[in-house]
Amino acid sequence: MERCTQPERNRDEFERGLLEGSVETRGLVALVDEVVVGWLKLSPAVVLDKLYRRRPYGKMPCFSGDRSGVFTVACVLVDRSWRRRGIARTLVAEAVDTARNWGATTLEALPRTGTDDPQLLQMGPESVFTGAGFAVVHESIRGYPVLRRQL
Repeated sequence: MERCTQPERNRDEFERGLLEGSVETRGLVALVDEVVVGWLKLSPAVVLDKLYRRRPYGKMPCFSGDRSGVFTVACVLVDRSWRRRGIARTLVAEAVDTARNWGATTLEALPRTGTDDPQLLQMGPESVFTGAGFAVVHESIRGYPVLRRQL
């Protein structure tokens, strides 16, 4: 939760990662008239240890075993004025092809369910992933399902 209250620190770390070519900062952008209206973070699961260690994911059995070839959609953000126009769906569809091109064998998504709060939906809406062929591999009663798509 500490990171949520430090947007400047997050921005600085992200910019540094971009400049260094960090695999953790890889992703896709949605452009309309050369303006960024959406962004999707797409990284190998093995470099996202902070995400997978935190609650509730830290002890889920679906994350055991060999994780090589697994990529994660770790964030899907769409500018408020561009929501509900298919931007997130397009980003996720492109992420499937991009992850495959980057050598992924599996694509994973961790959407939050049971809320309409945009702050809690930063991982993307579940319906966008299921519409792109992802299936639930772990259902959580607390609203943290795990979805996967084999590539």
